[in-house]
Amino acid sequence: MAALSPVLDHVVIDVRDHIGDAMRCFAALGFQLTPRGHHTLGSVNHLAMFATDYLELLGFGEGGATRAELARFPAGLNGLVFKSTDADLVHREAESARLPVLPVQSFSRPVVLDGVPRDARFRTTRLDSDKIAMGRVYFCEHLTPDLVWRREWQTHPNGASAIARVVVATSDPQQTAKLFRGLFGNDAIAERDGR
Repeated sequence: MAALSPVLDHVVIDVRDHIGDAMRCFAALGFQLTPRGHHTLGSVNHLAMFATDYLELLGFGEGGATRAELARFPAGLNGLVFKSTDADLVHREAESARLPVLPVQSFSRPVVLDGVPRDARFRTTRLDSDKIAMGRVYFCEHLTPDLVWRREWQTHPNGASAIARVVVATSDPQQTAKLFRGLFGNDAIAERDGR
């Protein structure tokens, strides 16, 4: 799958029905968070934006609205999201590699800039989390990146400027390595003894 590259877009921390508590906790840790976003899918979020990637606090919507694909996961870091410029191409590549890919999903959330509401729009290609040995893995195509990567949201009191590393803990390392080889090719995966 030469068309796909392992470039991190964001990581997702599922906070379930504790979005307010999570926002206060991460603000106390020195992250500047975006205003609360309300997805057309029913979830809500706050983002800690960096230069090229970000951390997403994702919670259930007001009134207990949930997203079916999130409800079965416990709270915590459970989403690993890679960049894409073409969600349909990712879908075709994943299908041709016989990976468990779900249909492309389109959604948005309102963003208010200078008092004017606009829609931040996204298209995602998700792997079927019921068929992989780790949390949620997907690709995100940002249709309106100018509404997400805003300079005014990228400076944090704690000095954070990027996600330096992601460690995947899995009960089946060989199966997880096979998944990432299928996504990104053999050269993207290196085996180590874990020490």
